[in-house]
Amino acid sequence: MVEFTNEDVKQIIQDKQVRTMQRRVKTLQEKINEIHELETKVQEARIQNGEDMQSIWKSSNEFGGRIRKYEASMRELSAVIKELRKAEGLTKQNARKRFESPNGATKNSKRS
Repeated sequence: MVEFTNEDVKQIIQDKQVRTMQRRVKTLQEKINEIHELETKVQEARIQNGEDMQSIWKSSNEFGGRIRKYEASMRELSAVIKELRKAEGLTKQNARKRFESPNGATKNSKRS
């Protein structure tokens, strides 16, 4: 599911679909958390079975490496959302400035 969720991240970023990005970040975070919980349960079971700690650490590190690309996608999406919101805020601020006249009155207000 994580791979499927991660599949079209580049296209979503390219299309600047903020709502879709937000949903994707949420889904990736939920799935990554689920995976980490499962990994912890597997580690606990392996420890209880008396497996070699070095072997457990090695497989955990390999597992972590495979998950990092999804965590990177999540961080990338979050950064793009932040940038788009910042740009949107600047655009709105610039529009307000253009709407106001030099003396602070709006263009639609009547002068006496």
